Amino acid sequence: MYHIRIMGRPIVAIVGCPNVGKSTLFNRLVGRRKAIVDSTPGVTRDRICANIEWDSTPITLVDTGGFLSKEGDAILNQVLSQTKEAIEEADVIIFLGDSRAGPTPLDVELVDLLRKAKKPVLFAINKIDDEKHLSKIYDFYGLGIEEALPISALHGRGIDKLMSKVISLLPQKLPLEEEKETIKISIIGRPNVGKSSLYNYILGYRRSIVSEIPGTTRDSIDTLFHFEGKDYLLIDTAGLRRKARIKSKLERYSIVRALKDINQSDVVILLISAQEGITHQDCQIISHAEKQGKCIILAINKWDLMPKGNQFKREYIKAVQNRLIFASFIPILTISALTGMGIDEIFPLVNKLYKAYTKRIPTAKINRFIEEITEEYQPPLSNNKRAKFYYTTQAQIKPPTFIIFTNYPDSIPDSYKRFLINRIRAGLGFHHVPIRLILRRKR
Repeated sequence: MYHIRIMGRPIVAIVGCPNVGKSTLFNRLVGRRKAIVDSTPGVTRDRICANIEWDSTPITLVDTGGFLSKEGDAILNQVLSQTKEAIEEADVIIFLGDSRAGPTPLDVELVDLLRKAKKPVLFAINKIDDEKHLSKIYDFYGLGIEEALPISALHGRGIDKLMSKVISLLPQKLPLEEEKETIKISIIGRPNVGKSSLYNYILGYRRSIVSEIPGTTRDSIDTLFHFEGKDYLLIDTAGLRRKARIKSKLERYSIVRALKDINQSDVVILLISAQEGITHQDCQIISHAEKQGKCIILAINKWDLMPKGNQFKREYIKAVQNRLIFASFIPILTISALTGMGIDEIFPLVNKLYKAYTKRIPTAKINRFIEEITEEYQPPLSNNKRAKFYYTTQAQIKPPTFIIFTNYPDSIPDSYKRFLINRIRAGLGFHHVPIRLILRRKR
């Protein structure tokens, strides 16, 4: 069973109509640019979460898509559904209004929805940048609210008072669980390969918006959850296109965010479409993740649409492996995010990778191991000189990094370095994870 509330944190949701400044407020409270901020209405489509502390109070903050009426296309209907789910999950809700636009019919609908939810609601009126705009908040009292709080999310005006009221409304004495290590997993891939469908299947409910329109997920969606005794942060990212196909500033920022999420992950699940096969763009994504030292799982989605039989599967995977000679250690799964086929293999593999990814080898053991290897296969001669390996130590984890002190570090060819890495991976239990090997001159 999945649990979205982690460590007893209360949930505070920001809701409002499109373009009232919800993401700007979210970013102000988080203290960094996490949600995309753009003048285009409807930029935030999914819920975006961040764990913050305000006055030593832990909070899970949720940014939602712009509230729209019930009439709309399939994507807009899902945005509305996401907003309703955020309201249901929240302990306290911040309604954000736009002082410049004044109260709108959509605001009336949203306030009616909030009344039915019977949750604590604070009504914050945004874009009150100075005293001369203060009178604009009074228009919102026509919505039947008791208090309107003037704020400027952009400049930080009124934020402290707003959050003090938020904290006063939070449930008291929530049971806090001991914080455990969280395994960070990002789902990446080109547009329309099924990332959001896999994300939703894993979580067991419709958490991300799913559409056949490429590029539906514009921002990264984070969900904390607990599964079989472990905590995970699952990240659904925007589709990664080739640079030549990136047409807008917004899409470019989405891709920057996706690459940043790769850098902050422990395990990267690269999803490809079985019908399209692996592409040059996929190989570039794998290369980026490998250079960042991340565990990588290649998941071939939509396998239910491919011909049956083990022979076809073996030949298909062999062809993929031939494209990935530079990262041959990567495990490959065949799955269907639609039917659930193969998805039960993902988390056992994630846990296995993470265990190896965080494994430490005692110094004495790694030295004996390297000594045995070099006795059997000595480093090649360079200028009639043979390098000697004096001492080896594991410097860090994530990824496992080993330092070998030697007399001639520059004389060791890349082929011998790859040989050592492969032997360490196979002989010391680092199957399928990246390894870093550093040769350093002994002083």
